[in-house]
Amino acid sequence: MEKIVLSGIGFVNKGAELMLYAILQEIENKFPNSVVYLSEAIPQGYDFSTKLSFKTQYPIWLKTFKIQGIMERLKLPFYDNFIANKIVKDAKYFIDASGFLFSDQFNLKRENYQYWFKQLAKYKEQGTKIIFLPQAFGPIENKYTKDIIDVICEKADLIFAREKVSLDYLKQIKQTKDNVLMYPDFTSLIDGIIPSKYSYLSNGICIIPNAKMVSQGIVTIEEYINILTQIINQTTSTKHKTYLLNHEGIGDEDIIAKCKQYLGKDIEIVTGLNALEVKGMISSSYLCVSSRFHGVASALNSGIPCLATSWSHKYEELFKLYQQTDCILNTKDLNSIKNKITEYIDERNNLFIRQAITKILPTIKIQSKEMWDLIWSI
Repeated sequence: MEKIVLSGIGFVNKGAELMLYAILQEIENKFPNSVVYLSEAIPQGYDFSTKLSFKTQYPIWLKTFKIQGIMERLKLPFYDNFIANKIVKDAKYFIDASGFLFSDQFNLKRENYQYWFKQLAKYKEQGTKIIFLPQAFGPIENKYTKDIIDVICEKADLIFAREKVSLDYLKQIKQTKDNVLMYPDFTSLIDGIIPSKYSYLSNGICIIPNAKMVSQGIVTIEEYINILTQIINQTTSTKHKTYLLNHEGIGDEDIIAKCKQYLGKDIEIVTGLNALEVKGMISSSYLCVSSRFHGVASALNSGIPCLATSWSHKYEELFKLYQQTDCILNTKDLNSIKNKITEYIDERNNLFIRQAITKILPTIKIQSKEMWDLIWSI
């Protein structure tokens, strides 16, 4: 019975949750009787329909009693005491799917470095295979970002960058060896589920906000609401039902509430879905306009035309993978956004884009299958 540790992933957002579903699907295919260690307990009501067994790697009371926040306020080393020294003995695989973490944009600190150094060193020492699944990396200029990437490149058996920009960032690190490869986002291998109660929104226009557009300083909250409401006003004049999809949680829900208030009229809002249902909604749409990376990924790997606002290089690189160009909306030019929406709503052009994406998709799925074969072979 294999022990497999999943790192950097859980139920914090729907993107992470979707990756979790995709990983569990592959683990069950290869090791149906394995025990999977997660950083947090599976929330009540989730059904993976799987033979896998689950264990929580860290004590549940750490989260229940908000120990991390308390210790941080007291300037005590939370990671050193509770996380960094906690490993699963005899684990066969340590698999990280952080998505996007190892970047100067996240202001990584000394305690982050200590966590990764201790965790990876201990797993390496006991012979655990260390894998970093396809994710975005960089920029890598700050000291602790560099230090963490150094450790990852030194200790990991395989590191997958999911696009060329991230691969190039990793190649700047002196310890980068032949363990660094490029493979695409792997969620193309997991299918979504369309909730029956929202079947009436099928073939609609799905708009997905992202609070990070504001928190990352790309636009002000006023500018962002103005952009979203312009798109909504434009698309509601078509025969396709427009709706706002809460891809994540409270932050995005707040954006959605502000949009509704600014519009001064009813707008369909879809919220409270699990990750597979979110992907199902996106896969049934006529057009997806997303500020969430995994909203874009779910659209493209379902053959759905997609436009996006972006706060990171990972968006543009994802579109390149599907040979889609000029899909990032210019948040400083409302007229160009209007023109691009008009272009993608056009039935003939929409069909052409669908056919182009669908033609590329089998190759991407094959690459993801090859990646998993490579992982299980080491």
